[in-house]
Amino acid sequence: MKRIKIFLAVLCVFTVSVAFAGCGNSFDPVAAVEAEMELLTTGTVPEDADDLYSEDLKTVQSEYDKEFQAEVDALVKELDCAAYAEGDRRAKVEKFCRELFAKCKYEVSQDYTEKDDTYLVDVTIEPVDFAPIISKVSENGEFVQKWKDKISSGEYTVTSEEQLMTDLYDDLFDYLSAEIDKAGYAKAETITLKLKDNGKGVYNISQDQTDKLAEMLFSF
Repeated sequence: MKRIKIFLAVLCVFTVSVAFAGCGNSFDPVAAVEAEMELLTTGTVPEDADDLYSEDLKTVQSEYDKEFQAEVDALVKELDCAAYAEGDRRAKVEKFCRELFAKCKYEVSQDYTEKDDTYLVDVTIEPVDFAPIISKVSENGEFVQKWKDKISSGEYTVTSEEQLMTDLYDDLFDYLSAEIDKAGYAKAETITLKLKDNGKGVYNISQDQTDKLAEMLFSF
């Protein structure tokens, strides 16, 4: 379980950097940021965002889904649970990842600043407080201790290492999902996102900023 903090750190840098289309004075930077945040936290492109993206919504959703699956693969690799996360069980890993981001809290300011070819929009994040969860699944935490007690007391019989790992990961993802549901929040922080025109009426949030934004969603 020492890898738990590592895999969460990997998961937190999962970001989708998309391009927004501007058309004269009709571009709405606040709506663009709201769409980006909704995509990041729910995994779904807003249905009313047709006029915001430089690509069609189906393409934006497809790109997000590919990034999401790549991140699930990274999580599976980090946890050394490739054998576990096959077939139907992969859905449990995906469910955990979606629950993780769905727990996030944020507020997009309805005001913005325009400076040269850049729009500035503030987003206030209440980071999910993961420190207590990290403690519970650490080497000496309650989750590991529970499994040690189950095995030593004979409540759980180890029939094979493969079965043990399957049962343990089943329990781990159920446990994490329950803990995420109960998780609190750390002190709110604000980030100013910059939507810069690339010279062709297409506005982008830099990869550095989207990475920073994702990192702010969780507190360890």
